[in-house]
Amino acid sequence: MSANRFHFRAWYQPSVLGDAGEMHYWSWESFSHGRPDSSGSNLAYAEAIMQSTGLLDKNGKEIFEGDILGKSLKDKLPVQVIYVDKFACYDLAYLPINEHAESLYYKVAEKYRVIGNIYENPELLKVKK
Repeated sequence: MSANRFHFRAWYQPSVLGDAGEMHYWSWESFSHGRPDSSGSNLAYAEAIMQSTGLLDKNGKEIFEGDILGKSLKDKLPVQVIYVDKFACYDLAYLPINEHAESLYYKVAEKYRVIGNIYENPELLKVKK
C-alpha cells in the first residue's frame, strides 16, 4: 500500500465492459489529477465504488468495503466488510448480514484473510452447511 491512504475500487457490471465484470483500482491522488481509475473507465458506469479500510489482512492484502473475509477459503462462517453509517466506521458482519461479528479493527490482520468480494464472488455470500 502506498503512502496515499485513500484507495478506491469500482465494480463494473459485465454488460458495460463485455463478457466479464471487472474491478478497477485507483487512489484519490490519481482521481484528483484527472485519471479516475487504473483503466481510464468512466466512474459513472460503475455499479459500486468502494473505499479501502486502510487495513491489511493476515497476508498483507488491502481490505476494501465489500470484501469477504475468512480464516481460510473453506471457512463456514465468513464475514463481510460493511460500512456502518450510524457509527461512521467499517465493521465485520456474519453472513447473511444479521448481526455484527466483531470490530474490524480488533486483530483483523491476525485472524482473517480476504477470500473474495461481494461482486466477483457472490457464491461466498451463501451460508455453508
